Amino acid sequence: YAILHDLPFFHDMDVLRQHKFRVLTFHRDIPTRFGIIPRRGQGSEVRWFECQPCYILHVTNCWEEGDWVVMDGCRSLNPMPDTQPGEGELASMLAYMRLEANAYRWRFNLKTGEVREGDIDDLNTEFNKSNPLFHGVKSKYSYHQRIPLLHEGGHTLRFTGLVKYNNDTGVHSQWDYGAGVFGSEAVYAPKPGAGRHSGEDDGYVITLATDSNNWKSECLVFDATDIAAGPVCRVQMPHRVPYGFHATWARGEDLYGGR
Repeated sequence: YAILHDLPFFHDMDVLRQHKFRVLTFHRDIPTRFGIIPRRGQGSEVRWFECQPCYILHVTNCWEEGDWVVMDGCRSLNPMPDTQPGEGELASMLAYMRLEANAYRWRFNLKTGEVREGDIDDLNTEFNKSNPLFHGVKSKYSYHQRIPLLHEGGHTLRFTGLVKYNNDTGVHSQWDYGAGVFGSEAVYAPKPGAGRHSGEDDGYVITLATDSNNWKSECLVFDATDIAAGPVCRVQMPHRVPYGFHATWARGEDLYGGR
C-alpha cells in the first residue's frame, strides 16, 4: 500500500485572497486524514481514515499486520509555535523552526475501518530514521534527533543528542553530543552482509556533529545496538560542516562501482 497524508496545515485562503500573500495555518478543528491505496491500485480504491488533528514531517516505517496497516512516525500537535518577544524580523521563522514532535503510532484496520493511535513516548524528537532493509515490514527500532523545547533552551531547531527507540515498548536510550555541539540527521548503515535474517540493529548509525565552541566538525559512528555507549569511531572533518537537516547513506560499491 501507499499511505496518503491529508494534514490540516495549509495556506489560509482568506488571507491569500485579501492580501495576496501566503500564511500557513494549522486548523485544529479539522481531522487529519490518511488515505490507504494499493500501490498498483486505482484512485477509486483509496480508503480514508480520520485521526486526531496533527502535522507530520517524517514517517519511520509502515507495515501490515493481518487486517491492520501500522504506521510509526513523529506527530506534531503544534507545527506553528508562538513567536517570542525580542526575536525581531526573524521571529516567525524561528517559531516555525521550534519543532515540537514525538514518536507516535497509528493503526488502521482495512476490514472494519477502525483507527487506533497513541504516543510511543513524549520526548521531543524528530528526524527519525530506521534500518532501510526493514522498510515495509515490521520493525521496532528507530533513531531520532533530540530537539530541546523552548523551556529547555531550544530557541530554534538544533539537535543536541541521538535517541534510539524501541517503538514496541516506548523505551529509549540516548547519547548527548555535549555542550555547544549540535548534530545533523543520522543515517542507518547496515553492516556488510546484514539483512532481514540478522538483527534489525545489526549496523551503524552515522551523523555529522559540529562543535560551536571551536567550529570543528566530526563524523560520529555509533554501534546501532548501543547508542548510549557513545561513538565507536570519530572522524575529524577537514572543514566545518554546518549542522543541519538531511542525510542519506549509500554503499561505496553503489557510488563508485566497487572501485
